[in-house]
Amino acid sequence: MACGSVVEVVAGDIAEEEVDVVINAANSLSFTAMDCGVSGVSVPSTQAGVQLAEGGLAVRGVRYVVHAVGPIWTDWPVARATFAKVVPRIRRTVRRALTAAERVVAALDSVRSQSGRAGPAGDGDRPDTVEEDVGVEVRDDGLAPGGESVMMASVAVPAISGGIFTHYSATSKIKAAEQMAARTAVVEAVMRWLARRRENGTSRHVWNIRLVDICPRGVAMFAKAFDVALAAEGEADIGESGTVRAEE
Repeated sequence: MACGSVVEVVAGDIAEEEVDVVINAANSLSFTAMDCGVSGVSVPSTQAGVQLAEGGLAVRGVRYVVHAVGPIWTDWPVARATFAKVVPRIRRTVRRALTAAERVVAALDSVRSQSGRAGPAGDGDRPDTVEEDVGVEVRDDGLAPGGESVMMASVAVPAISGGIFTHYSATSKIKAAEQMAARTAVVEAVMRWLARRRENGTSRHVWNIRLVDICPRGVAMFAKAFDVALAAEGEADIGESGTVRAEE
């Protein structure tokens, strides 16, 4: 993991997560009303749109919702060739969503620092803009320039393009192979995103990234993809770099 960051596979409702940022697997045709209707802004495929959290999410401490519209499998119905088209787009969607989350968390940290508060920000502490890039280089000693401690940041990530809108539909065209490929792409994108920040030393945060799925089969697929990714990194034990847990 990058700089002590943790990746978890979580069985549960992403709308119940207590994190800094929730990434919403938005759909250009139908949005999940996971936050009393906050999900409702049309966003181009592979791009990320950001909104302040409202309703139940805000009550639980979530600061922002990042809307990420992934590719649609049926847009490329060409058997095996479909995977070569869709999987890279899923990775790109996840990468851009995580980068958007990183920007807004950094902006929030900047506001907290200016107000002299170390704890969670109140409603009046939200930055005026979420587009400002306030990245800070991290030194080898784990401190940001000026001796600031590296901060914790958390984000919940769904199975983008993984059939989460059609888990319980008997007519779903998103079958097991596509569901597994999507979750593998999400895991790979997360691991690469963290690795790049570790190598470049460009993040001031220690990340807790939660891969959330409400469907038991989807959770199992996430866990399998996670195990494969850890093995590829040479990790001997899943407990050394991450965990699999279930919501109570």
